[in-house]
Amino acid sequence: TEGTSGQRYRFIADDFNRADLGLDVGGDAVLVLEVLDRPFLERLAEFLPELQVLVCIVLGEFFQHAQHLFHGTGADFFQQLAKEQKPAFLWIGCSDSRVPAEEVTGTQPGEIFVHRNIANLVNHTDFNLLSVLSFAVEYLKVKHVIVCGHYGCGVVRAALSRQKYGVLDEWLRQINDTYYTHHDEIEAAGEFDVQANKLVELNIHEQLRNLMKTKIIQRAWHEEKRPTLHGWVYGLNDVRIKNLY
Repeated sequence: TEGTSGQRYRFIADDFNRADLGLDVGGDAVLVLEVLDRPFLERLAEFLPELQVLVCIVLGEFFQHAQHLFHGTGADFFQQLAKEQKPAFLWIGCSDSRVPAEEVTGTQPGEIFVHRNIANLVNHTDFNLLSVLSFAVEYLKVKHVIVCGHYGCGVVRAALSRQKYGVLDEWLRQINDTYYTHHDEIEAAGEFDVQANKLVELNIHEQLRNLMKTKIIQRAWHEEKRPTLHGWVYGLNDVRIKNLY
């Protein structure tokens, strides 16, 4: 579409109703803006509040406006945040772009320490995860560690499909082991989608077990009686968190 000043604004969208603008813009849609100008961006932010951060960045005014986007924050919010972080939670979640920890939990910057990998695995040979775990538990002194998966996980479904995926197969090995351990229970669940969701839940159980076995958690439990471990699963369809453990 041609803008009033000749700029082009291209929207790629899928079935999401935004009556205010008279647009059909998808919930999963990608909004592509080309050759943006200030009046258009300001009007867009008015109608689509969830895009205000993007608008502020594009206009080079993020700092001045960002404080208003975080509920209950004072004028010195970012100054205090720059000095230190004191998160009470460590989140071990899936890399899936639809499950961002802060959005799912409604937390603000500084409140949750995050590690994400494909299918939220706790692998004892993953030094990235172990480094994050060590820093969170031993230095940040988090009180809770959450392992959160999600229904409809593509990698769990891939493991259940028995197909070959090249380098990803090595990462799937742990999920495959979980499947074989709980084969009868998963097969009894019914159709493929239900089986996949059952495997998602069982995978979270296995990752909590792996977490408990780490020296980092064992030492913290022995010396400080923390952290508490939690197993959650997030529903993409109903945006609900199910507390498994």
